[in-house]
Amino acid sequence: MKVYKAGIWAILGSIFPSFVSVPTLLVLARLITPEEFGVFGIVMIINGFLLPFMDMGLLQVYIKKKAVTEETRNAYFTVNFITALFLICLLFICAPYVARYYDISDLTLLIYTYSLSVLFYCLAGQWLAVLTRDKRMDVIAKTNLKVSLISNSVVISLAVLGFGIWALVIRLVCESILRFYLLWKAVDWNCRVIEIRLLRRYEHDIKFGLSVVFSRFFASVAMSLDKIFLSNVLDIGAFGAYSRMQQLADMPNASIRVAISTPSLAYICRLKEKKDKMISHQVMTTLIIGIAGAPCVLLMIASEPLTTILFGSEWDVYSWILGVMGVYGILRILQGLAMTFNVDMNSPRLSTHAFLGSALFVAAPLIVLTAMKVISIDDFIIYVSVVSMVYWYVSLVVFHMIPTVGGQRWGVIRYFVRNIISFVVSYSVALKLFTLFEGPELAKIALTILSFIISYFILNIFLDSNFRGVMLRIVSGAI
Repeated sequence: MKVYKAGIWAILGSIFPSFVSVPTLLVLARLITPEEFGVFGIVMIINGFLLPFMDMGLLQVYIKKKAVTEETRNAYFTVNFITALFLICLLFICAPYVARYYDISDLTLLIYTYSLSVLFYCLAGQWLAVLTRDKRMDVIAKTNLKVSLISNSVVISLAVLGFGIWALVIRLVCESILRFYLLWKAVDWNCRVIEIRLLRRYEHDIKFGLSVVFSRFFASVAMSLDKIFLSNVLDIGAFGAYSRMQQLADMPNASIRVAISTPSLAYICRLKEKKDKMISHQVMTTLIIGIAGAPCVLLMIASEPLTTILFGSEWDVYSWILGVMGVYGILRILQGLAMTFNVDMNSPRLSTHAFLGSALFVAAPLIVLTAMKVISIDDFIIYVSVVSMVYWYVSLVVFHMIPTVGGQRWGVIRYFVRNIISFVVSYSVALKLFTLFEGPELAKIALTILSFIISYFILNIFLDSNFRGVMLRIVSGAI
């Protein structure tokens, strides 16, 4: 029961901040200009590179360690403290050069201010590890809820008062300080920095943590290549629209996919037969693509009215980007599915290979073609999302095929072909209804989402016997 409750709290702690972020983003879009969002996007690129180092991979090490002592906790805290100092020094050294490169004078002070959040995130890492190891997910979830509510209230208040981009940076700092304080209050011990020579006893742990950091860093680079490139070639307003709309498109993955996959994986892991696991995972994949993919399809179909409704008329010129970000949202869902299946199959090394492949075979070639002016900037934005979506769908197919043999692999291929057919037909139905329906925009939006979900599920029930069997069991159980 304790594990079950911990899982529920873990889901709530990850989903609720995403739901709170949506209305906050929409309010801020009317208070902060696209140009200011573009400058903040540069800060977030830096954050993306530093994030893998902020706990040095020791969170996973601490959780898996069989026995821990007070010295162990203090040793890991010391490593995080040293890491924080190193990263802050690096930021202070590089900030003027980054500001000069982008020709944005305020960027230096913005990065200096942001560095405070790095310090508190690093220091809070060990307390988070302690709570996670003790399965106190309720404390972590409640902390995330409090931090999300307070920080979003702060950023909206500051934006209303005219702080502009500073409201966004101050929110990062407030989040880190508040999380640090709440986690510190929840843990019943005070950590301290130990002598450096004592860290030699934990050399193996630190090396393992670095391997985790290495894997995360590859993933971060792969996910940031498009933003790094576009921050150099787009005007700052267009880049701001790209980064904010990308954040919105990632919401279905961060909320709906997590909400469905977390309890589903717990159920799948309890199954004994490999065939049952495969079938259950395929059904989970179908459910997630249908439900979480619906908002992304809506972005693709109704990007123009949604841009005005969600962001305001000032952003209308960037409505085509929102449509492309619908494709990005689907690729993020596929990526999340590939990674969760990868973990379930106990092959975590594939994660690094998959992200490295997306960087080498998708982003890098498109960047070269754009730099050589073979394709335009607009085409790059479209191609990088579409080709990445195809790449992660193929990766998901491959990850399903790895544990299978012989004729089972043809079953996997047939399943994914049926899934493509269902998705394309459902998208066409939703697009046609959106085009033909004459009425209020909100009614058209609701009709688009419902028509896609209903069509997708009807087609899968008709084409997939496994999915049909699960749905029949659910309906009979409800009756």
